[in-house]
Amino acid sequence: MSNDANRLVDTFMFINLGATAPFFLIAILILLYRVLREYMFIGLAVVFVVTPINGIIAKSFTKFRGQIIACTDRRTRFETELFNGIRVVKFYAWCVPHRRCTAACCARRMRPPVSR
Repeated sequence: MSNDANRLVDTFMFINLGATAPFFLIAILILLYRVLREYMFIGLAVVFVVTPINGIIAKSFTKFRGQIIACTDRRTRFETELFNGIRVVKFYAWCVPHRRCTAACCARRMRPPVSR
């Protein structure tokens, strides 16, 4: 649940950037052209080459993250089942009828062995 909530928060944080990015990109390209002239196009070509590589790497990380989440879900289910089992044992051990039964079992176990 917290993973989904974090993604939702991240989405709303970056919506504003997605809306204003084209304007910033145009302004930055104009300023770079004024300073660097035609060398700005070399930098722009590097950006266009590196962007698909970044997408491939991000896709592989997303796949890896999905595997990690699946393992975490299995571990969480197992731990929840374990803790629920402990809770049931404690509940029945602390009830009065079961406490007497538990005490009787303990008393039998604590008796000294009969010598023959």
